[in-house]
Amino acid sequence: MSRSWTALLTFLVFFMILYILALNGFIALKSGIIENNYFLTLHKNSTKISLPKPVYVTIENVPENENKGLNENVYSLMSTKRIESRPRNATDYEKGHTDLCKNSWQEDYTKLHQHLIETDKNKFNIFSCSGGGWGNRLRDLLTAFHFAVVAKRAFIIYCDIPSPLDRFLAPRYIKWNYKVNETQLTVRRRYQVKLNDIENPSDPKIYEQMLNYSMEYDPGMIGNKYPFFASLLKYDLPVWPNIPQMLGCSFYYLFKKSDMLQKRLEEWKEKLGFNQNIVIGIHIRQGDSVFLHHNSKDKKFKNSKDIDLGLDCALQIQKEIKKKYKTDNIVWFLAADSEKMKIRAKQKYGDKVRSITGPIEHVAHPSKGNEDAGHLSMFLDFFLLQNSDYRLYLGGSTFDNAIDFITLGSQNAARCFSHGTPSHCVIPPSLKA
Repeated sequence: MSRSWTALLTFLVFFMILYILALNGFIALKSGIIENNYFLTLHKNSTKISLPKPVYVTIENVPENENKGLNENVYSLMSTKRIESRPRNATDYEKGHTDLCKNSWQEDYTKLHQHLIETDKNKFNIFSCSGGGWGNRLRDLLTAFHFAVVAKRAFIIYCDIPSPLDRFLAPRYIKWNYKVNETQLTVRRRYQVKLNDIENPSDPKIYEQMLNYSMEYDPGMIGNKYPFFASLLKYDLPVWPNIPQMLGCSFYYLFKKSDMLQKRLEEWKEKLGFNQNIVIGIHIRQGDSVFLHHNSKDKKFKNSKDIDLGLDCALQIQKEIKKKYKTDNIVWFLAADSEKMKIRAKQKYGDKVRSITGPIEHVAHPSKGNEDAGHLSMFLDFFLLQNSDYRLYLGGSTFDNAIDFITLGSQNAARCFSHGTPSHCVIPPSLKA
């Protein structure tokens, strides 16, 4: 009899423990607390982390999540979709990101963000687009987002220059365009965080304690911030998470194309021949000197011959495509910061060179009256370069880096200039595979 009572008592105690644990988990969720299980264990010198180079694999060879032994040092080409009459499958990067970026911390943060804005907790981390081109903005924006996640703050974007960001990129999982009522809130701008002074970077409480104002505008990070904050989060990916891949996952967590932008993008893809041809996307960034009254000393190329050498590289890439896919259905999509450059390329290389029409503007310094149209042109170039099968970058540009974020890396891309000096033509790695 006593044994029965002992067994029953043991069962009741065990049940009560489970109940308490479940209740604590429920309370933690209701109070807007994210458990810190999405943090990686890092050492003090992790602010100087050096990530290993990825090994490229084809989409057919991407390992499954369950096979932990294969999850290191591999890199995925995205899932693809068939378009009839097209020589090569078109890559659906948005679906690819959805398939790959299944991370538990994102689900937790979505709940926290909603809880914070619904319950007036007044814990906001606000990123404002004060200057810089889209490449710089996106890099800094994604880093600020990662900081908001580890600090358990509602991430908000104030970016209305040259026109409202949500006109082109709509919120996906969180309401980053939420308008905060600043009445009776404490506000701090540009709080500096020195990463090398952080004793225990794996402790989430450190980041929560750093931000103690209701509204923290643009916290500034000093140190190797881009890989640092991304690497604090566990990315439960079927491939090893290098930095472009992590930033790409965060981009698609935050953003989706607006209906207007999606419609215009599809119209231009049809008009430019994306649906019938293999496309080499070419980006020529001549520098801020091409924009009126803006940094006349910023010139990426010494003369037009340098650009010709770069475009000759596109001919070599075209030759490799023709050999691999046995097709002549190849066109070039040219995105450039100069209309003269587009005209010159079309005159020399013929109607294979395609480009959009519309004003070319630097998003931080638009011409009066062209703010909205210039912003749209920039996003069309951005996503059309993403949708190109192979990409060629002439010169260095953070805009190129931003494209690599949303294509999960540079396996389909090549550069033919190094610090403004012409170098040998490099064929995109995936084309040689």
